[in-house]
Amino acid sequence: MKFKEGRRMKGFLSRFFILALGALVLFVVAACVEKVESVTVIGDDVVEMGDTPIYTVVVTPSDMQSMTVTWSIVAGTGNATITQTGELTPVAAGTVTIVATVGGVEGTLVVTIIQPTTGVSVTGPDSVWLGENETFGFTVLPAGAVYDTAVFAVLAGTGSATITQAGVLTPVTAGTITVRVTIDGAVIGTKLVTILIPLDTFAIQGPSEVRMEEAPTYTYLITPVNADVDTFEWDVEDGTGSATIDQGGVLTPVSPGLVTIILDINGVIEEREIEIIRSVISVEVEGETVILPEDRPTYEAIVLPVDAKYPTVTWSVINGTGSATITQAGVLTPVASGTIIVVATADGVSGELEVEIEEDDRLLGTPRPAHVLATPENTLFIDGEWESIDDHEGLDVVFARQVYDVTFTAAASISAQGVQFAIPNDVDISRMQYFAIKVTGLTVTPGVNPTVSVHLKDFASGLLLYNDQHTEIEVTSANQWIIFQVSNRYRLQTLDRDLRILLDPHFTASGNAGTLTIQRVVFFGNADPITEPQLLTPLKNAHWEAVPVFTAEAAVDMIDEEPVDVILASATAEAVSGWRSLPAYVLEDISRKTHITFKVKLLTAGLPSNPRLMVTLGDTDVQNVTISRTNLTTYQTFTVTIPSGLRTENNMWAARYIQLKPNAGGNLAVQYYIYDFKLTGDANPQPIIATRTELGGPNVPLTAVNYVENGTWSNVPANGDPAHILFTPANDATLSKLEFAPVTTSANLAARQGMNGVYVRIQGPEGTEINIQRNWGDGWADEAQRKFALDGTVQEFYILALNRSDITTGTSWVGFQFNASHPTGFSDAQIKIFEFGYTAIMPQAEAIHPYDIHFGRFIEGGNTIVIDGEDEIDTMIVTYDEDGHAVATVELDHANNHLVAIAANDSLRYMNQLTIRMQGVAGTLVTIKLAYGNMFNMDVDYVHEFTTNDIEEIVITILDRDALKVNKISLSLFIDMNEVETDNEFVIHEAFFSGVIDD
Repeated sequence: MKFKEGRRMKGFLSRFFILALGALVLFVVAACVEKVESVTVIGDDVVEMGDTPIYTVVVTPSDMQSMTVTWSIVAGTGNATITQTGELTPVAAGTVTIVATVGGVEGTLVVTIIQPTTGVSVTGPDSVWLGENETFGFTVLPAGAVYDTAVFAVLAGTGSATITQAGVLTPVTAGTITVRVTIDGAVIGTKLVTILIPLDTFAIQGPSEVRMEEAPTYTYLITPVNADVDTFEWDVEDGTGSATIDQGGVLTPVSPGLVTIILDINGVIEEREIEIIRSVISVEVEGETVILPEDRPTYEAIVLPVDAKYPTVTWSVINGTGSATITQAGVLTPVASGTIIVVATADGVSGELEVEIEEDDRLLGTPRPAHVLATPENTLFIDGEWESIDDHEGLDVVFARQVYDVTFTAAASISAQGVQFAIPNDVDISRMQYFAIKVTGLTVTPGVNPTVSVHLKDFASGLLLYNDQHTEIEVTSANQWIIFQVSNRYRLQTLDRDLRILLDPHFTASGNAGTLTIQRVVFFGNADPITEPQLLTPLKNAHWEAVPVFTAEAAVDMIDEEPVDVILASATAEAVSGWRSLPAYVLEDISRKTHITFKVKLLTAGLPSNPRLMVTLGDTDVQNVTISRTNLTTYQTFTVTIPSGLRTENNMWAARYIQLKPNAGGNLAVQYYIYDFKLTGDANPQPIIATRTELGGPNVPLTAVNYVENGTWSNVPANGDPAHILFTPANDATLSKLEFAPVTTSANLAARQGMNGVYVRIQGPEGTEINIQRNWGDGWADEAQRKFALDGTVQEFYILALNRSDITTGTSWVGFQFNASHPTGFSDAQIKIFEFGYTAIMPQAEAIHPYDIHFGRFIEGGNTIVIDGEDEIDTMIVTYDEDGHAVATVELDHANNHLVAIAANDSLRYMNQLTIRMQGVAGTLVTIKLAYGNMFNMDVDYVHEFTTNDIEEIVITILDRDALKVNKISLSLFIDMNEVETDNEFVIHEAFFSGVIDD
């Protein structure tokens, strides 16, 4: 037991000793080792992402440098990892703390991890307005990237601008630019920016009136026109009506009334009031369906819906087997029996009613215009004889079977001559309104009926008693009346009338032989006689228009608070663009008139430009007057001077009408009120002075083509045919026109002095008729020469001017027109004009016919009043003795004291002597003028001095018989007292032309 304990004790002591010894050793060792005083981390304190820098430490004391370093990271705003060799790997930008531990001592280094800039984007608006500044910025990539410098700049494109380094952009010019930001001189970001032009104003465009069934599209017109539209929005505000509108500007009506369209463009707002209306859906005509010729029924129209905007009705008639006219009050006037259709049109919608005009059997077989019924009480059957005019060759009249058979050859049918019927002066026809001829006819050509030209002419005055109706009438083999209304009724009741009906079998220039059988002549009517001369008819529809597009209707307007009869003149757009005419027909001698005057009130609003009316004398344009489109309330007065060049007797007598032709005004339909349309002034016509230049010289070619209608033309060089002008009429055109102009120029004035007509060398298809007009007028040459037919071969024609001065004088604008008339259905026609120009046509003596042509009654040639102090003196007074002779009493000697008379006869050209039987006063003089000139002798005026106080016979040989190639001429006798005492009488007993054949 003790042993064991002793051994245990020894073991314990041994272990204790060992432990104590170990502790002593450790103490001694510890007492002998130095401690680490500090640790300093060495390396970059700023690191970019992606870098892997190596960090080291400096240990103090230095002999501790080799001690082991323990590396670690303390994350801050950033993060990283570090190896035990000191290699740093950034994880996130920001700050981290590197910790190095040596011998229990830590050293630290705060490292900033930065993210480098790899990209930059410019921020700001895509567009800016000119005149406004905008601020631009930028964003670097990646987010949070660090940079040192950022520089703004502007790159000009189609536009330009400036920018500050604060990013404030100032536009300079409109277009595109590029805003650029440069980071640290290397990284660039850009932005394309559009500089816009700001809008000042704009207008909404589209109709002001919209029908319920329409869906119009509205647009806008901006100012300035190059302004940029950034945003716009359509809207509509309901008023009395309602509608919707989409963003394309399409308006959809909902209910009629007023709405307001609103448009917002770039914040600018405009409005426009629109009226939505109901259209007429139906028109129904109510009234009599069966009427008699003398009835004047009034028709009514039912227009639906009742609240349609435009319910006003326009009345018209479609003629069928019958015919009629209708007023705008719906009053129908039958013209011929048969069926017609009454048409009422409102707002473009028409209703129709067929009406039958029954025959009136009270006087079958006589003429029956519906508004003047021919009855036994108002009809005069005239007894008389039909006879050939001037015994024309090829025209024979035979009375047999109580009728007159008029046979004619083809040559006679081409001429302007025919037969005449004299109305006895003892027959009172002053109340008559119509005349009619019962006639049948046939030609030698099967299927071709003769046509006749009919005139009622007073040979005492040389006047036609109507010229406002068609005179070319087709006559068939059936019994028929051809009927004409008398326009100039004043000449029916003059005591010294010489009234004859002229009937000419008249064909195209190709001619046709045949026979007319004339049975009866009748006048009928029952109207008050006309006791004062009427110069003009009212303006009326042109008789040459089959369907008038410029119409005249009687109307009433309030002028100075009084109702006044006016003419409602209505022109369609076709009438305006085509310069269609509204004529007032000439009824009396207008040769002394100097002006055309009238008053006009425009009725059509909204025309884009001022409308105009061309005033035309005959077929010669005189002046194009302008009507103010802004004046819709008052009448505008126009006075148009007739140019002196037109105021020769021949020209004034040839003027069958005065026309108004609408034009301009945007070629839109137009309406006027016109009243007080008249001729004014009183002056002697311009004398026609014959030239003494000897005839002859080379032809003066005319080659300048100015105008073509219903066809084309071209210059064709010589190629088989000689060089020529090729005139190609349009297919199916019945009338084509080619105008040469100007033809009277200063360049050809000298060459024209020896000329007296024109020459044409031409080739064209057989059946085509050519009429050569001068300034669209016919009076310059005889119809038998200026109208000719083509036969397919090359033909030559010479046309003598009636007045040589038309050829030799003047340099104003004048044209010649080739009017080509073609048979119906003509096509592919070509007319070759090889030569055309002025020429000298050497005179050929006309035949002399041994009879007399008397002048009509002499009248005062212009009433001359002279003021002497407070007195007015009529220088010459004309009265008539019991035998009808003109008696001129000269109160005061004056150069204008003269008398004038007219000889009217188609045979004037066959005369060669003028005889005047006149009682004068010894020592006084009378100057004798034809057509107010010295045309008959081509020399000084013919002056006769009275040697006695008795009747003296003045006989003058006509040296220049070309002066008589007219169908009407005046004789003027100018009285000169030659210092003989005034208050003397001059009596004209007679004056006449004669045909005197030398033995």
